Amino acid sequence: MRRNARILRVRSHLDDIDRALLREVQRDADQTLVTLGEAVGLSAPAVQRRVAKLERSGVITGTVAVLDPRRVGLAVTVVTLIHCDRDGRESTGDLKRRLAALPEVVSCYELTGTRDFLAVFVVADMDRYTEVVDAALGGDPNVRRFETHVVLDTVKTTQALPV
Repeated sequence: MRRNARILRVRSHLDDIDRALLREVQRDADQTLVTLGEAVGLSAPAVQRRVAKLERSGVITGTVAVLDPRRVGLAVTVVTLIHCDRDGRESTGDLKRRLAALPEVVSCYELTGTRDFLAVFVVADMDRYTEVVDAALGGDPNVRRFETHVVLDTVKTTQALPV
């Protein structure tokens, strides 16, 4: 319950203009301050102050370019569900660190339920996926098994949050 209260406090410091500004920068972070200001009803200096405040508070954690995986030679996306023998930080810590360190892993989540982790790999081909997953999971005595699901079509992918 404490965590939820903290989340509510964090969300409550964002006003309607902050939320509009966040929606705009998530849509296109390359917009000029003037363009952003026009979209949210503020002057460019006011937008600059708000963006700086959002960055300092950790709401905005970075700005990145979104690449088309196929155009950079990464044609295969694989969702891998990982089952571990033991749960807990000590048992899964090494696995988490290994997965987080792999450039081919673009997302990784620790789960509740029957599977322990979901990792999304983006690779050139299945041979590369096999090499990477064998190196990352093959020698781990805590990995009971993993399931490989090749993505046939990307329906939606985004980092934009519904603010």
